[in-house]
Amino acid sequence: MRINHFLFFLFFSIQLLAQDFTLKEIPVRDADNTYLICSAPFVDKDGFVWYSINTEGVFYRFDGKNKIEYNFFGAEKKNIMVGDPLIVNWFQDSNGIIWAINLKGAFLINPKTFSVRFIKWEPWKNVGYHRDYRSVTIKEDKLNNIWIAIGDYYILKFDANYKPIKIIDNRVNPSMGFMRIIKLLDNGKVLVKTDKNLIVIDEKEKKVFKNSDYYGINTFSNFVENGKIFQKNGSGIYYLNDTPYPYKYIKEFDIQVFDYPYENFVHLDSKLISSGTYKKVYISEILDPTHIRTTDSLTLKTRINNVSFDKDKNGIVWFSTAEKIYMLKTKSTKFKKHLQFDYQVSTRSMFSDAKDNLYVGSYSGLWKIDTKGKPQRTFSPENEYHYYNSMVLENDSILWSFDDGSSLSRMNLKTGKRKFFSSNPREDFQTIFLKKKAVDSFWIGSNKGLFVFDKKTANITRIKQQLLNNLMLYDLIQTKDGSVWVATEKGLFVKVKGKPFINYKKLNPSFVYNNLLYLHEDKHQNLWIGTSNNGVLVVNIRSGKIINYDQSSGLSSNTVCGVLESKNALWFSTFYGLSAFNKKTRQFNNFYEEDGISNNEFNLRSLYKKNDTTFYFGGLDGITEFNPEKVGTEKKGYKIFLSSCEYYSKKNEQLVKDYLHLKNKVITLPYNKNFFSADFAINDIFYYDKNTYYYKLEGLSDEWVNIGASGTVKLYGLPAGDYILYVKGKDFEGFETINQIKIHIRIEQIFYRTPVFIVFLRLLTFSFIIHYYRKKAHKQKKIFLREKEITELKSNALKAQMNPHFVFNILNNIQSIMMLKGELEVNKYFVAFSRLMRLTLDISKQEFVSLKDEIDYLRNYILLHNLQLNDELIYTITIDESIKDTESLYIQGMFVQPFVENAILHGLSPKKDDKRIDINYSTQNGYIIVAIEDNGIGREASAFINKNRNHNYKSWSTIIVNERIKIINAIDKESILISIEDLKQGENAVGTRVILKFKIKESPQKNDSKFSEFEN
Repeated sequence: MRINHFLFFLFFSIQLLAQDFTLKEIPVRDADNTYLICSAPFVDKDGFVWYSINTEGVFYRFDGKNKIEYNFFGAEKKNIMVGDPLIVNWFQDSNGIIWAINLKGAFLINPKTFSVRFIKWEPWKNVGYHRDYRSVTIKEDKLNNIWIAIGDYYILKFDANYKPIKIIDNRVNPSMGFMRIIKLLDNGKVLVKTDKNLIVIDEKEKKVFKNSDYYGINTFSNFVENGKIFQKNGSGIYYLNDTPYPYKYIKEFDIQVFDYPYENFVHLDSKLISSGTYKKVYISEILDPTHIRTTDSLTLKTRINNVSFDKDKNGIVWFSTAEKIYMLKTKSTKFKKHLQFDYQVSTRSMFSDAKDNLYVGSYSGLWKIDTKGKPQRTFSPENEYHYYNSMVLENDSILWSFDDGSSLSRMNLKTGKRKFFSSNPREDFQTIFLKKKAVDSFWIGSNKGLFVFDKKTANITRIKQQLLNNLMLYDLIQTKDGSVWVATEKGLFVKVKGKPFINYKKLNPSFVYNNLLYLHEDKHQNLWIGTSNNGVLVVNIRSGKIINYDQSSGLSSNTVCGVLESKNALWFSTFYGLSAFNKKTRQFNNFYEEDGISNNEFNLRSLYKKNDTTFYFGGLDGITEFNPEKVGTEKKGYKIFLSSCEYYSKKNEQLVKDYLHLKNKVITLPYNKNFFSADFAINDIFYYDKNTYYYKLEGLSDEWVNIGASGTVKLYGLPAGDYILYVKGKDFEGFETINQIKIHIRIEQIFYRTPVFIVFLRLLTFSFIIHYYRKKAHKQKKIFLREKEITELKSNALKAQMNPHFVFNILNNIQSIMMLKGELEVNKYFVAFSRLMRLTLDISKQEFVSLKDEIDYLRNYILLHNLQLNDELIYTITIDESIKDTESLYIQGMFVQPFVENAILHGLSPKKDDKRIDINYSTQNGYIIVAIEDNGIGREASAFINKNRNHNYKSWSTIIVNERIKIINAIDKESILISIEDLKQGENAVGTRVILKFKIKESPQKNDSKFSEFEN
């Protein structure tokens, strides 16, 4: 076996004719794979597709990410030729074994072990005849016996161990025709069809033939479960496109038999997918138990393999040609579409009259849809294409409406007479919504605030409240407690009875949302708010609690423009799809054009609830009608699978690939080759590009990481330790997969951190101490000469280096810490010391260092000093907000450390307690400012202590720094400035502050030329 990774995986949709279906294809052939497909596709129980190619014994399993190859090999690891590459039928038994059947025999494929075996049929003995691939059928009974009709005059039976235990032979009477299994009956009986007969095979009596001519069986007869297509227990005539065909109920076997003109078909709810010719696919709708109408068809460039279809559990129909595999999804008949023309009708508000006629406002006038679904434009005398934006119906005949202007119209639907009411010319606004306020008044929401229309006075007036003036208002609702809520571009406003409007944010500071589009109150006094780009908000009116649902929660789009509530769900029209929120599971189901809705983009407030079983949502292309109780909102339960993984194997000493299963296996990786990569797939290939994947690595982080639709996890450079990789997914509707993948990964420890090496290091340290004390007298002179040499080298290089005495003390303290505090503590300081040494070497070799490296150097330097002071030192290193990126700013190296050293050694070390040093980095007027402040004893007291020492201490680092400043400022005037301030409280010294200013250097390369000229 081997695996082929797609460099890219392309799905595209083809929508033809009335667009009642979506066709997607899988490009299984590419530049490296030019084979031909030699079977119809087969979808296994996991939801992945299998197919064979024109090389015998070679099969592929495709999971949406990878093509995994299965081969039938002989003892010499070569493909064995069986004489027929064409697979005519597939089956997966209860053990998970895939049966790939041709006219010569059957390949048995184990998906888990990658083993492939072949069972050969008896040779064909009838000269001049050939086996019929259309009669090849396979069934499994309750005892796990496999029954196979092989396109011959006999049937094979295999037990659960795949041994043939029975051959039912019909060759004694070949005139009856080829045998095809129809149904497994009780008590070991099998119902078989020949050309013109039904045969009941009884295993106990070997064979029993039942002449069934009176059933009307012929070559074109098909069988269907009783009541699945036709009226249950019924017989008679049905019509396919006005052509009559018989169907009959066979009570003895509880099935119905019917004539059908097409060679093969699959049944999907109220659809039949058929193929009448090698290149033609027909989509027919079952209108009622006696009428079937072909609604769509498509023609392919090449013939369909075996003229055969397969159907998966999600209702996707699969078929193939020699070059492509297709997935066909028909649109659900649970959705009805209205106002579907050659042009688009963009809809707005809706209402119905007493006769259940639906009226729909649109940009192209007012439409009336009768109870039979027939649309008709209702013209007004003044303007037949008047724009109907927001409407209210009164008394079943008076229509109040606004276009997008500021003129209100009143039209009698019976007479067509119309009257207009205009606002004050100074109030030039665009109407957004019209809502009923009272019996004699309306609320009018606009782009310039809230207005009221009084029917008695026929006046449109602005409400007397400055708060809403000149705001864009999107919706208004009066809740059960009598409060009025207004959704605006600037947030949510509420008016409690008897009080003025107030911004809801003042009542509930946690409400910080703007651009609110739609308001709906549910049965529990929760306010559901559709927003632009923030999904949907749920506000409990009594408690003020807020919940936010968006695309990360499963919502189809973050712009919600309408809400309707049914018994079990809330329905949201959005700018991309229709979402249903299940009240019980609190999860979303999403529906798109391929599911049967009119358009993916809905319009604001274009919705209507006629009753509990009839909902309407309108959009850019007509409206969608459905019964919310018949459209499922349950979780579909997809699973996630490991497709493949790649990692380095110490055993094989190379990269290896594992496929499909890593259960209970620990992947051990060497510390220097700890790369791990894995591909994952959700068993929904049709919506492959809409699935998302997440992972977390237990032992490193508890956060889930979103890796999008790629499904690929790549791990690099993991520290030594044990980890568990968890991977989960979300399907295209936002539902999490019902399972998670768990992979155990172990990264081996680097050698110097292993217990053996640590013991060895302790023994070596102990030996070194003994050797040190024995040779102490002899080493004093060498140490003195070495310190002197180091001092001279530092001076010559004009770099302040670390004090050798400090390094010695650190080494001595590390040994003590190892013995007293343990390995974890000494490792901490080992790392800091090694880091400091490496940084010192790096910094000393270059004139400029990044601010980040300088800060890292100081942090490690102070950490080691704190070790000597037994963690008595409190320090902070602060980076001001004026510094955005420490990696892009550069200063001269080794300037700050000497002043930090002086602060610790001379200001803080003599102090008994409360030892603190603060270092702050900022920028000002083209300079990087470094402020070093300590709360030490002060310079005067320090000088007094040094004066009374037995030896005269001299700060070489400070002298060298001053020399370097002089040289650098001679080249670049005022490049470095320094000031020192004694901090006092009254007459008492409380510390010292050193201010260093460096000209800002954004790149060291910009300054190399100056210093190179000086050096030359």
